[in-house]
Amino acid sequence: MPLDLGVSALLADEVDRFRTGLDALSDGGARMARATAARRRYDDPAPRQITIPAWDDVIHVVPQPQITPAMREAHYSAIRAGVPSPLSTDLQDNIAARGRRARLMNNAASPEYAKAYGQVMTAIDNVQDLLTTVVTVGRLALIPAIRGLEALAGISEPLFALTGKVGAKALSRAIPILGWVLLGADLLKLLQTFGMMAFPAYAFLCGGARHALAAGVPAVVMGRALKLRAGGLARLNPFGRRARVSRSRTVRGWKPSIYNLMEVFQTTDALFGVGVSFGGLVGLIQDSAFGVEQRIRGQDVRVSTDRVADSFHRLYSGRLAREGTAALHDLRTSAGVLATAPILDQVQEIFTV
Repeated sequence: MPLDLGVSALLADEVDRFRTGLDALSDGGARMARATAARRRYDDPAPRQITIPAWDDVIHVVPQPQITPAMREAHYSAIRAGVPSPLSTDLQDNIAARGRRARLMNNAASPEYAKAYGQVMTAIDNVQDLLTTVVTVGRLALIPAIRGLEALAGISEPLFALTGKVGAKALSRAIPILGWVLLGADLLKLLQTFGMMAFPAYAFLCGGARHALAAGVPAVVMGRALKLRAGGLARLNPFGRRARVSRSRTVRGWKPSIYNLMEVFQTTDALFGVGVSFGGLVGLIQDSAFGVEQRIRGQDVRVSTDRVADSFHRLYSGRLAREGTAALHDLRTSAGVLATAPILDQVQEIFTV
């Protein structure tokens, strides 16, 4: 891992995501739609679907292994050659899981231009979360240290007083830097707001009035979320008086808000694979809106709960694997007793359908 804890790699990935999304939006997602249609014909997939995300799609407690392009190429080359993969079983399972998620995205009810638009907005949001995290961590480190040094400066001992005074003054010079970083985060938040407001208009150009109405649902939901995170509509303007006062108060206090903590956990998820990711929930809102629009037009759209079922399997499979044969036999016998108990008690008729 690089000395910057993966920040440079994260920024490079988000720049690539942003450029890829813009490139797809340049023709209204037409090329992306053709590529997806080709994959759908090749894989013979299910109809368009709305996928309910599982709990571990949102909350990540176990770091995901890093799969490099070279590792992926070696894996698929071995499969094509009919020989065992050189990767470990865990890495093979992770590649297979990523492939299943990619197929779910291909079959999602949202049109391709909406997916590309989501890529652009996600890249902006991730960078904004990173900047807010820098400010939050900086406040947690600097403000208590400055207050401690200021208290030290009040001691009558000259050496301690001088150390506290000089140290507090030196650390205080970093506070304006946090203010500039927070200004950058506010600018990105304003860009997100404009982007969500423009989404229905872009959907109208790509798909007409029905698509514009469908795009309005995630635009309204995400727009309200952005307004709540900013602390009100007036504070969305980063150059307004309320926004400037809010930034000044924020960088001089150490206590983070619930929204700051959410952004920190989103950043740790992007950097280390542990934290929270709301992409599945945002995708659910968008897919639901466009799925309803497609159902109105008579297209086949299904709701998939496979991810939820798989999450419970992953949650309990390890526990069942640790159970011995005798314990599993006892559990099965107990289930049989419970099933036949109504017959023994001669009340079977109330259980008969």
